Amino acid sequence: MATGRHLEIGVLSGRRVVDRHLVEMDGSILCGAESVAGNCFEALLRGAPSPEIHLEAVDVSSVPQPDRQRGSVWARGRVELVTRPLPVPMRSMLGLTCVEPVLRFRPESVTVREGMYGQTAPVPIDIGVYRDECEDRLAGWEGAWLTHLDAGHADAVRWLAATRMTLRPEARVHPLLVDEEGVVLRVYQDGTITDLRLGFPWPALCGCSAVAAFDALLVELRA
Repeated sequence: MATGRHLEIGVLSGRRVVDRHLVEMDGSILCGAESVAGNCFEALLRGAPSPEIHLEAVDVSSVPQPDRQRGSVWARGRVELVTRPLPVPMRSMLGLTCVEPVLRFRPESVTVREGMYGQTAPVPIDIGVYRDECEDRLAGWEGAWLTHLDAGHADAVRWLAATRMTLRPEARVHPLLVDEEGVVLRVYQDGTITDLRLGFPWPALCGCSAVAAFDALLVELRA
């Protein structure tokens, strides 16, 4: 939800793309009021309760490749007007000044479709588990590093994939994701897609730790 590059919110008959959003500690979503269909917002201003709102967030890799999708989240819930003033940095991240209204979407049910390892079936997530989940420590950093990895270290990426499967000369390999636990590579070969996870020697809790863990992984596999 935090790293989703495409997010839509609204009712079944019409949803709008959310240009910018923030995720609060309990998993609620903050966005500008213009992101929700006008009738819903006008009803909120009149004090009417929110109808059931649908939200979809799609997480895609920052690395250009034939299939960039890493997963999707579908949520149903209600929206409310944010009445307390938001800190300036938060409003700035939402692309707002000090006057525009802000809405909070509170998920009541969440379903996840894992877009990796060939797993495409939607899986319901307990709402309590969702609200208690913490954002991965590398979220917000990993996108730029992945593009650097793909552009500057393609040989190392391909070599890592070759330690797990036989690659044909025409096979294409791109980094798809990096998180605290390791890196995921996506292999395009013989008309199929294979995702490979290579675990780090230790949990990477920051960008510097992730780079060091990636280097250590190369050394470990070459030993």
